[in-house]
Amino acid sequence: MKDLSEVMNEEGWDFENLQQLLPGRIVNHIQEQLGNFVSSNLCDRTLWLLNSTCKFTVSTAWDLLRGKKRKKISSLKLFG
Repeated sequence: MKDLSEVMNEEGWDFENLQQLLPGRIVNHIQEQLGNFVSSNLCDRTLWLLNSTCKFTVSTAWDLLRGKKRKKISSLKLFG
């Protein structure tokens, strides 16, 4: 597969073609998680799924890196 258009049609994902190209568990994941995506002329955008606004923040990245519940006194001085 060279291009996403090979697995898309006017209605969205071409699941029959996807099943020929990918393992069943991946096709199932696409169906369950992405649904029937419909192509548009809009530009792609990035979503940060670690907070409710879907926008990247340093604090959520920091929480991810440090393991949110685990705090060290030396690391608290970085932002204070």
